[in-house]
Amino acid sequence: MDIRPGMVGVEPVWDSSFGFAATLGQALIRPRAGRSLRYAHAFIITSWDADNDFGFDVSSSADGGAYIEPADDFDLIHALVFDPFPDLDDHERRRIAEHAEALVGSPYSFRAIARVGLSALLRRDLAPTGPAPFCSALVAESFARAGHPLFDKPSHLVTPSDLADLARSSAP
Repeated sequence: MDIRPGMVGVEPVWDSSFGFAATLGQALIRPRAGRSLRYAHAFIITSWDADNDFGFDVSSSADGGAYIEPADDFDLIHALVFDPFPDLDDHERRRIAEHAEALVGSPYSFRAIARVGLSALLRRDLAPTGPAPFCSALVAESFARAGHPLFDKPSHLVTPSDLADLARSSAP
C-alpha cells in the first residue's frame, strides 16, 4: 500500500489500562461492533516520504494531548491504515494534514470521552467540551475542517471503532 498524507490509521492498545478501558467503553456503547472494538487508538498521516518509508502522524493521547510523531513502516504493522478519500489530490491532502497539525498541543479531554458514552446511552448529542480532542475526534475533525467529513455525525462523537468500521467498508 502506498502511504500518503490524509490516510487514517487505527490500532489496538492492549498495553495500558487506558487502552483496555477505551475498548470496554466502546463495547458498552456499540455492542455489535465486533472486530472493530479491538481498535482503541486513531491517528492521521500528515506527511510521508515514499523513498525512505518514513513520515509523521498526528494523534492525541491521555498522557499529553495532541502530538505529532515520526512514523515508519514498522510503526504501521499492527495498524489498520486506510484512505477514506482515495481520489483526493495532493492539495486537499495537505489541507487535511494542516488541520490536524493545527490541533497539536490541544489537551486531551477525558470529559469529551465521557460525553461520547453518555450521548450514546442517552441517545442524544451532548455539546462538545471545546477544542480538546481525543484521538478519533481529532482525526474526524481534521477532515471536517478541510471540508471532507468522514461521518454524518459530529466529530466529537467519532470513536476508533467507527473509523475501523469505515476502513472495512471502504476496503476493495
